[in-house]
Amino acid sequence: MLAELWCDQKTRDKLGEAGLAEVTANLWAQDCQTCGLALGGEPPALCMDELTGYATAGLHHRRCRPPGWNDSSLIITASGDVLSWQACAILLPGTLGDQPDPRPALLVNPGLEQITLTPADGTWRPGYEAPFDALGLVPPGPELALNRPVRGQPPGWAPVRSRCRSSCGRGSTPARPPSRSWPPRGGSARCCSW
Repeated sequence: MLAELWCDQKTRDKLGEAGLAEVTANLWAQDCQTCGLALGGEPPALCMDELTGYATAGLHHRRCRPPGWNDSSLIITASGDVLSWQACAILLPGTLGDQPDPRPALLVNPGLEQITLTPADGTWRPGYEAPFDALGLVPPGPELALNRPVRGQPPGWAPVRSRCRSSCGRGSTPARPPSRSWPPRGGSARCCSW
């Protein structure tokens, strides 16, 4: 979750305060999505690119790309692979019959500095990307249920029903290193004027 970022007025107007808070809760300042270098201690610029049916929110150095909502047909993208990801192994509590049967899982945040948004009720909200479904990734939240076999699992492992509870909602549980606290505390990020 971002503590501070640069945001323009058009983005504030299109997202609203609740939408801006939701977007900042889903972004993590790792690398600039223009140059690929670490974002460092300076607040990143929130840059939005609106396309047909969806938009992307990405973090950039202000010197690389100023904050703003781009709804033109010209989309600015990086020339290389700059999106960071993180993963950590976790043990999900589960039961098999009446007995505890914890299961290992891999918690993955496939994009720290960029998310996809979908239109919803006249504004934009973070959306879960369909390509992640094809990779076997499941969005976090109270609806996360593991009840299907995994390809390549050892013989004798039966499907188990397990629930992972998250108060942060769909698409907002990032994989973070143990040195950072989770869940994040506090409300929305503080935005700098542009």
